[in-house]
Amino acid sequence: MIAGQTNGHADTAIDPSALQPEPTFMWRLMKHCRGTASWNMAVDEAMMRGVVARESPPTLRLYQWEGFAVSIGRFQNIERTMYAPAISDSGIPLVRRITGGRGILHGDDLTISIACRCADLGISSRLRLADIYAVLTDIMRMALVKVGVDSVRGQSASREPRSRSGDCFAITSEADLIELSSGEKVVGGAIHRCDDVVLFQGSAPLHSRGCADSVRELADRSFRGAAVQVHGSRQKPISRDNLENAIVQSLCYKLQARVVVRDQTEHEKRISAELQSGRYCNPFWTKSDRSIGDLSPN
Repeated sequence: MIAGQTNGHADTAIDPSALQPEPTFMWRLMKHCRGTASWNMAVDEAMMRGVVARESPPTLRLYQWEGFAVSIGRFQNIERTMYAPAISDSGIPLVRRITGGRGILHGDDLTISIACRCADLGISSRLRLADIYAVLTDIMRMALVKVGVDSVRGQSASREPRSRSGDCFAITSEADLIELSSGEKVVGGAIHRCDDVVLFQGSAPLHSRGCADSVRELADRSFRGAAVQVHGSRQKPISRDNLENAIVQSLCYKLQARVVVRDQTEHEKRISAELQSGRYCNPFWTKSDRSIGDLSPN
């Protein structure tokens, strides 16, 4: 069940039968329109900090980016994996995530963030990160089926490895989702864990009409490694609204949850503003492949 809207983004109808069994847990849903790179990352971390402090409920956030932007993993080395001067010359914002993994070119994707305790997922906090990631991507796999994309996990896919060293979508892990028909990775993401709380940040390309050439060109100019056409090769577009609703339905079904649309609390907004200026707009954070002091909650 869904109550309310946020940021002027209207919800389309959701079939109540898709939300069975009867929900027993409440999750918050935040839907945001296009935001800047630094703001998007700050909101995600503030969301996680709220869960750590037990001030915020488990949260699913769905959003997009203001134009093209590149996010890189927390420990990703820019010089070895990216063409930083080309990114700067293109005017594309570069931001470092708190989660690990490799670089993602945003702008024609739906970004999915989940902040929750392991107990909210029905799993033990002692699980390794790859197993937690697999639980979360299983929700994504169910959602993709609803929008006509059949996928399997990375270890089940039959494909050749790709070597674009900086690009998340060029590398397949055992928990990643690979489309059966094209062999392409359809969801890329990473996790940050703080005690029993996890933050998942994922990206699902939408393959919007008219964007494929721009996405391929920017990816080739941004990421070091072999010039493999890993972006924009699957031509079937995915509707943002349809994918958002499919993710909500799948989370509700998988976790027996009730979803209520609520925006950030005032405290989260203050934390977001502090993180945006102190971390995500900080060139030292962006350029360094190690964290800044005690800004991280772990």
